[in-house]
Amino acid sequence: MITPDSTAREMTAAVRSREISARELLELHLTRVAERNGELNAIVSLDEERARAAALAADEALAAGRRSVRCTGCPSP
Repeated sequence: MITPDSTAREMTAAVRSREISARELLELHLTRVAERNGELNAIVSLDEERARAAALAADEALAAGRRSVRCTGCPSP
């Protein structure tokens, strides 16, 4: 089972194998940010709309048989 605490390698493999979609993985991370950022104050700028668009594009690319070189589905700056 993939969680926000999984490694980037585990997350990428899970998205590529379709165990979890990039959109589902993103939502796990956004939930974690909402739960913890008030206390940690670690996120300076968060563009959820752009992140969701990128996750959708990643899912569509994988569905079309294109494999991203990046850590598909992993959060990045």
